[in-house]
Amino acid sequence: MKECTKEELGRLTSKLLDGVISESEHSKLSKLLECSSHNRQAYLEYINLESLLHWESSESQAEKPADQNSNKLVIFRLPIWAGSIAAVFLAMTAIWWTYDQGQPDQAISSTYEPQTDFTTIENINLSPANISFPESVGTPTFPQRKFLQSDKPGLQERSIRAINILEVEKSSPPEGVLEYYGPVKRLNFIHALLTPAENGILPASGTSMMGFEKMSISVDSQSAQTEELVQVLDIREAIKGASVNTKTKIFAAVKFNQSFGDSQEGAEFGITLQAFKNEQSLSPTELIRTDQKVFADRDPSTWNEVSSELEIPVDAEFVVVSLTARKHGPDSLLANTSSYYADDLELRLSLDNQTQVGPI
Repeated sequence: MKECTKEELGRLTSKLLDGVISESEHSKLSKLLECSSHNRQAYLEYINLESLLHWESSESQAEKPADQNSNKLVIFRLPIWAGSIAAVFLAMTAIWWTYDQGQPDQAISSTYEPQTDFTTIENINLSPANISFPESVGTPTFPQRKFLQSDKPGLQERSIRAINILEVEKSSPPEGVLEYYGPVKRLNFIHALLTPAENGILPASGTSMMGFEKMSISVDSQSAQTEELVQVLDIREAIKGASVNTKTKIFAAVKFNQSFGDSQEGAEFGITLQAFKNEQSLSPTELIRTDQKVFADRDPSTWNEVSSELEIPVDAEFVVVSLTARKHGPDSLLANTSSYYADDLELRLSLDNQTQVGPI
């Protein structure tokens, strides 16, 4: 498909933000963005312009009499609510040009054994302030969750930092919550993600669920993703004394959901299990990992479940559990018009198929 005129792209973009775009027009806009980097850049400029005009109009109405607003230049007529959508896109543009996920996805299920040592990262804050528990109420209060990941350390950096925290064995770690389940010690980051029902999504069970931060979007590669470190397990005591022939496994299951938005397809959710060895003279080394993914539907009333199992090497000391949500193609540009959630995370550790610890 050839590049369209700026007028055509502007008309379709304006109808999208007005919420009056038809299915055929939405499909046409998606194809225009998919086939041409020039169209994508022009689309980005229109989103910026829409947002700036909305903010300028709001400030002018507060400072000037109504009769002075008649000479103001308005290129697009937007309903009041459309400004909030445009503001979301403006915030997203700050990271569109700095984040690029150009690598193709792995298969739906993959396991590999890397040999790379990762550098230890110091002084990295992994999560917002720890959750607080009121004495009079048995349920937690919810911390203010961040929404953009542009300044957030990578998942590997956060994992290694968490492993180093567990090595120090501080009773009050600077990040996460230190918990014990029998011989397993863990650093839990779920508390910082908890949210009650929101955006039309009810928890799969209980009164709270995990909310993902907003996705980082790459316009050039037409992809978007968000990833959350949820738990790091210290399994040294649990597998201490196990023979070389002992099969140690960790099983994980979790449910995913997403709210309604302007995107036309469900997100790809995934759970990742990684086993690390932390030698004293070296940085933590990833021994093995497994990724399991599921494509979610767009029905906010249903939760999509995925499970994973990893056989842990005999010399492993730590297991890292993380969750991801991704979008691909032109639809990824609208990824953050939806919100993404996880619930009912369950972990079990077993030796020779005999459950020793769990559900955690």
